[in-house]
Amino acid sequence: MAWISLSEADALSVVNAKLLEAARTKVIAAGQPDPLFEKLVQAVGRVRGAVGASGKYILGAGDTIPGKLKSTTLDLFAVMILARLDLEISEAKNTLYKSAEAVLRDVRDGAFDIEEPLERTDEKSAARSPRITPRPRKFTREDADGA
Repeated sequence: MAWISLSEADALSVVNAKLLEAARTKVIAAGQPDPLFEKLVQAVGRVRGAVGASGKYILGAGDTIPGKLKSTTLDLFAVMILARLDLEISEAKNTLYKSAEAVLRDVRDGAFDIEEPLERTDEKSAARSPRITPRPRKFTREDADGA
């Protein structure tokens, strides 16, 4: 799978659209910005953060995520948007959220296989990276007896 960008249609696939629209109307009427986009960006940021923190994977360009982590991202988003709109979070959604957190933990630990992006980002990650330093050579001309 390639690296992908999520859309509003993807986000609406995991939340009851009628319930979400009613809650969005209420929030927007109160003068607040539309929370759907904000929470989707936050969910994508959490996934990209886990990928970057691993030190093993390279981030794709823009706000893309690995295709394998699409459902994980949407599970995070579903709980985040429901909590933001003060809507009830079902036990099933809560279980999916915990499972998504476990997947992100595996990604951070480098135990989840992620494909390389076609386009890399210029974004610098503060993740740890291995440092390889050479050992000082102890071999000298005097030690080369017979060589």
